[in-house]
Amino acid sequence: MNHHFDWGAIESAREPEMPDFKTADAVCAFLQEPHEQPFFCATGFYKPHLPWYVPQQFLDLYPLDKVSLPFVKNDDLDDVPAIAKALALSPPDHETVLKHGQWRNAVQGLSRGHLLLRHSDWTCA
Repeated sequence: MNHHFDWGAIESAREPEMPDFKTADAVCAFLQEPHEQPFFCATGFYKPHLPWYVPQQFLDLYPLDKVSLPFVKNDDLDDVPAIAKALALSPPDHETVLKHGQWRNAVQGLSRGHLLLRHSDWTCA
């Protein structure tokens, strides 16, 4: 399996080590600096992109037996450019996840990545 296609729980105490927390801290630091001119500040957050490591409390919100699995069309990649299809299938992550019975766990990890982003309280002090 591709090393980037992974998910799991991390300790809550490690949240500040996560890239999105570091990004939020950097943006807050920038916003707290004095600025002589108007500016535009855009911020991109990494989650819910892979890997899907989130604090355990986000996984606990939706136990595996409550995770709804999405419908996946057999021809889902038929309308994407060749390069995108090659990226999606090399390695064939989805097939590997299904083969090893990890589809529900993977969906849980992705879904909790979204939750983490929505529930994070990134306010500048």
